[in-house]
Amino acid sequence: MALCACANSLTGTAGEFQFASATNSCAPTDAPAVSITLSPRPIGASPVDQPFLTVSLWTGLGNLTGRTFRFARESNDGFGEYVADTDPRAGPVTGTVVVNGVARDSSIIGSIDVRLIDGTRLVREFAARFRPSHTRCG
Repeated sequence: MALCACANSLTGTAGEFQFASATNSCAPTDAPAVSITLSPRPIGASPVDQPFLTVSLWTGLGNLTGRTFRFARESNDGFGEYVADTDPRAGPVTGTVVVNGVARDSSIIGSIDVRLIDGTRLVREFAARFRPSHTRCG
């Protein structure tokens, strides 16, 4: 996994976001969704230490493979946010998440290419370990 060395890429104090985890969640319509969180530090129990990037893919785990999810101001695919209390770049993100596959242990393999509200770009591959939760939608 590598962070793109693109101009204005997300580096420095925000880290490289090399750690990823995923869990089930709910879409705004109460349908199943999957949330993926990327962090510069290992991810354990909630809450995740800031800063972190989280994206919610508004479909169930079984419908992820081979799909590209697009995030914009209004999207039917999901929502993404950069969370960092002291960083003015915190807020919604735009861009894409591509899911290449879901492993037998439900880990999600894919890539992310998003821009923060100031135009900073984060491009990287990820392997998000799935941590099931007791979320019930609907």
